[in-house]
Amino acid sequence: TGLHVRTRELHKFGGSSLTDVGCFLRVANIVLEHCGSEDIFVVSAAGKTTNRLIAFVDYCGHDAFAAHVELSSLFQFQLELVNGLLVGEQLRKVGKALRSEFTQLRKHSENVVDDNLRSQILGHGEIWSARLLSALLNQFGLPTEWLDSRNVLRANAGGQPVIDEAQSRPLVEHAIHSLPGHRVVVTGFMASNEDGQTVLLGRNGSDY
Repeated sequence: TGLHVRTRELHKFGGSSLTDVGCFLRVANIVLEHCGSEDIFVVSAAGKTTNRLIAFVDYCGHDAFAAHVELSSLFQFQLELVNGLLVGEQLRKVGKALRSEFTQLRKHSENVVDDNLRSQILGHGEIWSARLLSALLNQFGLPTEWLDSRNVLRANAGGQPVIDEAQSRPLVEHAIHSLPGHRVVVTGFMASNEDGQTVLLGRNGSDY
């Protein structure tokens, strides 16, 4: 037909590429200089965030003080990323959401968490990365939205969860095609089951 059809490319940024403010800025510059206006970016939790969330969950119900210390340290790390990267309205919105989430997490310190809640807590790192990178790209003047993969990927928990492609594919396509002209930052590592519970895809699950 002679018409040029624009294709979306998929990129993956792991936790080691999002370890500090400088790393986030390098990623943003890569997106600015080398990526298309409708590309998709899957992100992992920044640095050792998931390991620190695991430590927090393991302390919950056993050592509330240690849980509080672990969570406070993680909060400072995430807040430093937000404060070091964002300004104005983006800073206000992302900072407010982050504080609210950590307030909720602190409430779990004194109680042992069940498997469902554990998975939900461990997925926070990917949410923080996706939301922060999306805000940073918008601040760069690049229209971007972030997408919680639990809204589009369906899987059942197990030793090695398997994505239900028949259920997931139309959800993914609808979500992506509803954002024309936008880059989309997607959380890695997690899906959800039919009951809406978080299903973790395991270490390196973002590669799925």
